[in-house]
Amino acid sequence: SSSPIDRPETSAGAPPSPQLPGCPPYGTLFVPMSTAEHILVVDDQAEICEVVQQYLSNEGYRVSVANDGAGLRRIMAQGPVDLVILDLMLPGEDGLTLARMLREESNVGIIILTGRGETVDRIIGVEMGADDYLPKHIPLRALLARVPSVLRRASDRAAPREKPNSDA
Repeated sequence: SSSPIDRPETSAGAPPSPQLPGCPPYGTLFVPMSTAEHILVVDDQAEICEVVQQYLSNEGYRVSVANDGAGLRRIMAQGPVDLVILDLMLPGEDGLTLARMLREESNVGIIILTGRGETVDRIIGVEMGADDYLPKHIPLRALLARVPSVLRRASDRAAPREKPNSDA
């Protein structure tokens, strides 16, 4: 069975790297869990959640999973979340409604990861407050490449802005 998200591939012919159970692969930057950015994956497809959670965890992020709006709210209430990776097609509240709620209530970064790829969906997603909008069939490496920039933007939104000095 193939996943809607492409799994990372190893170099052709390269032997697999030895790995201790519970340890990230060789060459992965290890970030202690207490300082790692917290990413929340919200998708009603368990396989998507599992694949994204495992991949981002191996990259040093702390990852939680929810399968609907109620789960998203529960995790957000437990402590700070730095980035939400959000599907649009969810049971109950849809992802666009949740994106709008998140943007109104927080500075959290939002990446919409969805099977819906129509131009109008992308525009509405960004208008509702998403920082990025990606199709589910992208390679995980492409999703990972977007994470630092969205985290940076979210951090910039949260930081108090200095007013220009009018005396100069």
